[in-house]
Amino acid sequence: MLVVEYFGRLLPSATLAPIDAAEEDLHSVFRNRAGLMGWLSDSDDQPSRLWAMEEAELTPGDPQGRIGFVQVGVDPGQAGGAAPPPILTEAAAVDLGIAAQGSPAVYLGYLPPASIDPIGAIPPLIQCVDDALHRFGDVDADAVQLTGRFLPPRAESAELQRHAYTGWFTVAPGTPSVPAVLSVECALAAAPHAGLLRPRLTWAWDGPFRCLPLPQPPPDCRVQLLNDWQLGVRFGEPARPDQLRLAFRVDLPEWTPAAVGWVLMGAADAVLSYAGGGRALQGLPACDFSARVTRLAATGAGGAG
Repeated sequence: MLVVEYFGRLLPSATLAPIDAAEEDLHSVFRNRAGLMGWLSDSDDQPSRLWAMEEAELTPGDPQGRIGFVQVGVDPGQAGGAAPPPILTEAAAVDLGIAAQGSPAVYLGYLPPASIDPIGAIPPLIQCVDDALHRFGDVDADAVQLTGRFLPPRAESAELQRHAYTGWFTVAPGTPSVPAVLSVECALAAAPHAGLLRPRLTWAWDGPFRCLPLPQPPPDCRVQLLNDWQLGVRFGEPARPDQLRLAFRVDLPEWTPAAVGWVLMGAADAVLSYAGGGRALQGLPACDFSARVTRLAATGAGGAG
C-alpha cells in the first residue's frame, strides 16, 4: 500500500473551470485520471498496471494543513519478472482467438504483463495526485508525504532506474535550486540502522539534486502520519520507542510533482533495499516507512510545481 498526502492550501483556480463537486470527489477524479493515463488496475481480473484504487479524500480544515490524501494498492509480485500464463478453458481460448501450445489447458500466446515494481509507481502516483487535486483548484503545496505499508524489502536497489532519467531536470545554468527538508521514518530501531541507512540517502551531488544530512528535522517538517497510524515492522505491531528518524537538507532543481516524486522514490528505495540487503534484517517480512519533502521557500502556486 502507498499513501500520498499533500499539505498546503487549495485556492480557487485562475485557469480551470471548477469541477462539479456535487458529481465528483477526489476519489472519482483521481480514479478517472489514473484510468485515462493507463496507470490504474480497475478490477481484480485485470492485468496489473501501476496500482489499484483504494481511498482518496479532500481534507478541508485539517489541523495539520493536509489538503487531501490518496491511498492505492500495489502488487510487488514478480516485479521485473515474467508472469505465468493464465489457465483458460478451450472455449475461452477460441473466443480470444488464441492457439493452444503445449498443454491443452495453457495458452502461451496470452500473457499479462509482469507485476509492477512499487518503486517505479511512485513518480506517476505523485503526478496523478497532483493532477487530481488541480481539478479542485490551484494547489499551493508546502509538503508532500509518501507512506508505504506492508511492502516487502527489496533484493536490489532501483538506483540505476532512478538515475537514468535525471536529464528531465537539467535546468538552465544559474537557475536557483529549491531548498527543502526530507524527513524519513521507518519501522527499524535507530541503533544501529540510522548510521547504516543515512549514507544511502546522502547525495553530495546527484546531478540536479543534492541531499545532505541534518541532525534533526525542524518541527514543521516532521512526518505527520494519517489517522494516528504507526509504522510497525509487522502488521499490528506498535511503533518502536527507538524508531528510526532521519532528516536531510535537499536542494531540488524545481518544485514540481516530478522532482518531488524523484526524491520520494529515492527515499523509498533506500529504505526498502537496505531492509532487504542487511544480514541482520534477512527474513524481515515488511518494513513500513514514511518520507516527507517540505519546501523551505515559497515558489508560488501550482501544486508541487
